[in-house]
Amino acid sequence: SNVIITARYKSIEYIEGNGDFIVTTEDNKVGIIGNDGITKVKPTYDSIQEIDKDIGLYLVISNNKQGVINRNGKIIIYQDYDKIGLESGKYDDPNVTNRYLLYGTCIPVKLNNKWGIIDKDGNKIVPEKGFSGRFHPLPTECLQPTTLQIRQKTV
Repeated sequence: SNVIITARYKSIEYIEGNGDFIVTTEDNKVGIIGNDGITKVKPTYDSIQEIDKDIGLYLVISNNKQGVINRNGKIIIYQDYDKIGLESGKYDDPNVTNRYLLYGTCIPVKLNNKWGIIDKDGNKIVPEKGFSGRFHPLPTECLQPTTLQIRQKTV
């Protein structure tokens, strides 16, 4: 039996799909260890959550600021944002299946109560001053020919 990860972690969570592990240290810092035992993301974050398994994107949080990294630890969106991803249940578009990655291309970000959009490669499409909570209509860079626009639910 091969030892991939030694017992120096408080918890270890298997990431289905790529076979890596999200690990938590004794001081509650989180990182990613590859299935080969090599550290891909040093355990420096307060939280790591997989947001897209196909392209390997992770939401990272430290000091209540959010960012996005890829499965190798490369920063896609710096940890400057108050929120990344739409609030669950607030938008009623059946084509939005991932609240963090809209239509497989656009990541909604919130800073100082203003929304913006960044693409999956980290390029800013709409600066944060562009929105105040409504994504209608979405920028054409986010839309595929077969998708619809997101409309905010009226409550």
